Amino acid sequence: MAHFEMLQRIARLTPLGDVLPLINTLARPVAPRQIELSSAFGLTLAEGAMAAAARPATALAIRDGWAVASGDILDASATAPAPLAQSPAWLETGDPLPPGADAVAPFDAVAWHGPVAEAIAPVGRPAPTRWRRSMPWLGMARSPKPLRRLRRARAS
Repeated sequence: MAHFEMLQRIARLTPLGDVLPLINTLARPVAPRQIELSSAFGLTLAEGAMAAAARPATALAIRDGWAVASGDILDASATAPAPLAQSPAWLETGDPLPPGADAVAPFDAVAWHGPVAEAIAPVGRPAPTRWRRSMPWLGMARSPKPLRRLRRARAS
């Protein structure tokens, strides 16, 4: 038998309005059952699952940096640093965040002036290295070319 002779030909389609009631009479929900977690891979939950306790039990640092309270440094910038009420602790990746801290600021987002620490960038935004071209007191020369906005050519 040739391949083209084996193909099924559909003469007409059954209207969707006729098919849906048939599906609703034949298809029934599967009753929920409890099985071992190891054999549940690929199956669908019958209801939401809740962990008995939070894991990890405390917030952990996901990068190296300074432990800070993000709300205290929302408006921090290199031109308007936010003084930190207490000296931030240095954290390594995986260390638990100390009480009062909810974020980890990168190494260059905190400037030290003796024992006093100031945030010079908020957490979640790029560290102040991107501003150094226009701030000679941070150790780099001013950019020789001014920035200009490009304009779209007007249609004639």
